[in-house]
Amino acid sequence: MVRKRRRTEPRRDATRRRPTARHDSPRAEDQPLIAGFREALRTPDGIAMLDVMGGIVEATRQDRANVLRSESPVDLAELVQTFIEVDIAETTAALHVIAAYIEDDVLRVRIRRELKTRRQPMPEAVSSVAELQVTQAWRLSTPPGDTDDILLALSPRVPGCVLVHIDCNVGIVADAFTLSLAPQEVLDRFREAAPGSITVRELSPADARARLEGPIDLGDIMIPPVETETWPGTRPLLRMLCRRLPEGGTGYPMDAADTDQDAIVRSVLATRAAAHLDDTPGSDDVDIVQTLVWLTGFLGFFEPLRWSPERADAILLDLVPRKVMADSAYLRRVPEVLTALVRAAAELGHTTPMVAGTTAEAIRDLTTDYLEAIDTSRPTPGDEARRLALAALGTRPRVGEIRLDALETVMGGPEALGELDLDALDELVDRPLDLADAPRPVRDAATAVDDLARGAIDALIDPTLRGEYRAAVRTLIDRLAAGAPETLRRGKPVNTAAALCWTVGRANDLLGEETRMHAIRHSMSVGPEAAQRHPAPEPVPVKTLFAHLGVSGAVTSRAATLLSAIGYEPTWVMGDSYALGDPTLLTSEKRRRVALERDRWAPDPGEDVDA
Repeated sequence: MVRKRRRTEPRRDATRRRPTARHDSPRAEDQPLIAGFREALRTPDGIAMLDVMGGIVEATRQDRANVLRSESPVDLAELVQTFIEVDIAETTAALHVIAAYIEDDVLRVRIRRELKTRRQPMPEAVSSVAELQVTQAWRLSTPPGDTDDILLALSPRVPGCVLVHIDCNVGIVADAFTLSLAPQEVLDRFREAAPGSITVRELSPADARARLEGPIDLGDIMIPPVETETWPGTRPLLRMLCRRLPEGGTGYPMDAADTDQDAIVRSVLATRAAAHLDDTPGSDDVDIVQTLVWLTGFLGFFEPLRWSPERADAILLDLVPRKVMADSAYLRRVPEVLTALVRAAAELGHTTPMVAGTTAEAIRDLTTDYLEAIDTSRPTPGDEARRLALAALGTRPRVGEIRLDALETVMGGPEALGELDLDALDELVDRPLDLADAPRPVRDAATAVDDLARGAIDALIDPTLRGEYRAAVRTLIDRLAAGAPETLRRGKPVNTAAALCWTVGRANDLLGEETRMHAIRHSMSVGPEAAQRHPAPEPVPVKTLFAHLGVSGAVTSRAATLLSAIGYEPTWVMGDSYALGDPTLLTSEKRRRVALERDRWAPDPGEDVDA
């Protein structure tokens, strides 16, 4: 039998010219971004991937920090699509973390649909990030309390923790980072580093959330933003963890309006440390104590009886020279009264005798520089007769110029201030929310906030002012629904309603301090005669608003977040006016008071304002 020979043909790939490698198209695995992901995944449990992806998510934020750096934010949806198209372990890990961090439900569903098709094994910290929880929290503090550390233990599947460093004198998160250590090991290291001086207090889950969200929100609007090697890269992780903690806790004291400052002053004057001060009502010493308590509201959290050399430095060399308008004799009393206040704080148990002593020494060392600062930063009022005359008129040298600058800030610029016409002050028009183009979830959130705000306004505000108050609040709700829907939907509607009512109320002087002081400031601003013709509306105490809504704690951080999201940069001017820079949010009554004050302080035609 003859075997049939098989015909052989040349292989096609043997005769085809092989393509040359393209050096301009490297593999995805070789890209620097992917290499960074790979390195993070090699850390114990992959916990470093949470920090790395936090930095990526932060780069996609449409916030003012990126604008200030002249950086165009990366489009997160486009970045996610790139990761979906490249099916490797590093992009799978990135998608896991992004899905947990973001609040965009549509994009999250898209990512999770893709993850169902991925088969690469993931480290525990990455695979379980969607269920990551805070199981325990502690507050670590040491005298004099200028900083706090909050330690968060993560769920047992991730044997690590998060350490958050808070600057109490600014009121923000100064740094935060993940640690591949057991929480107890971190606590032991702190105790070893500061034996006998560190205080460790366990926080309830709700209190941990409150103590984190306030400083995070305030840091969001800080200019320039605080940046370290790890912050704000860990901010998305902290935001995610906070969302999974219960609300309703007690945070840091953020708003001076929530505190009875008069009671604090009385308690200080009743101590042995302040026995040498003149406690006669209306005396300079009493007024200085009141002023110092008020000024601590500019030092991060409102803690008027917590003192340190750093806080004394800020008071003497910055806040008093910049914010207090008074004669030379008054200003020269400040160091002695401040020393008494510091020692009184120790007597009342708000700081330790050692810290009080160190701070008193610092005040002594700072006094020479302070006296130079007050001598060079302002003209002196002159003799005693002139001082009394100025006090009676409620004025100080150059105060008119300063007040006019403040009014420009309130109105949003000199043009808006100049255009105010006392004979043509139109009322804000109350109308329903404009939500026709808003998605259903946004409409629901906006309506819930509006219902709560309307109920509080109708219950607490004078009937003649309710319509304009509602109109201003609804304007903010509409702008949030159109420009920052995710921010509007975040958190409880009652907290958002409280924040917006607080914002409009403070901007229009309809919420705030007790009536007597409010009336005095109104008279000093517009003049006694104008104040008699046009008395200021009686303000509703902030605590009354919060009690009506059932809100505990301050809402200033929530208000700051909401306003920042739609482009506002609110500021306090002259210490008592909350300026939004938008006359469309000011009632006709507030604009009337602004116009009256403008006319009082505006220079006469032909007057040399620099004289």
